[in-house]
Amino acid sequence: SGQFDAAMWRCPPEQLGRMLHIARRLYLHYLERCGSPDPLGVVIVAGGRSARLIFEAPVLLPQEQFLPLDLLRLKPQQKNRSRR
Repeated sequence: SGQFDAAMWRCPPEQLGRMLHIARRLYLHYLERCGSPDPLGVVIVAGGRSARLIFEAPVLLPQEQFLPLDLLRLKPQQKNRSRR
């Protein structure tokens, strides 16, 4: 968990960070309001024009990308900013 193959993404790599941000924001909003049951993940349409939580295995259209819940729960890597 936590690693993914670039071949599984239907979007350009430079859009992945934006898509993760959108999906995480949607998931966190859901947790604040409902929190149960856990979704399987988020489906994003065309690089972020719309997004929805998914609670059953999705059938994706060509312009849709599924981001699994495990990926959304990962903390974004932070740059090491140690100061001495």
